Amino acid sequence: MRVVYKYAVPVSAGRRHPISVSTDARLLHVAEQHGEPTLWLETDPYEVQETREFQVIGTGWQVPEQTAYVGTAHCGAFVWHVYEVAR
Repeated sequence: MRVVYKYAVPVSAGRRHPISVSTDARLLHVAEQHGEPTLWLETDPYEVQETREFQVIGTGWQVPEQTAYVGTAHCGAFVWHVYEVAR
């Protein structure tokens, strides 16, 4: 059974945010919701789970090593960029 879940990824300098999803989860979208960057992932809650980590950075910040860009969220006057930490 596949479902779409959303995960808020708060902005906090240098902090990685772990999310538990199925091993074949697929990132669908990154956008602002309720003032913070949010991810929507398609996952199967009944399959084997793994932890994936995401990090939010601001424009002009250093891009973290060993990460891949996944999307950008416009949150009011701020623009936040979301990166997934390499697995």
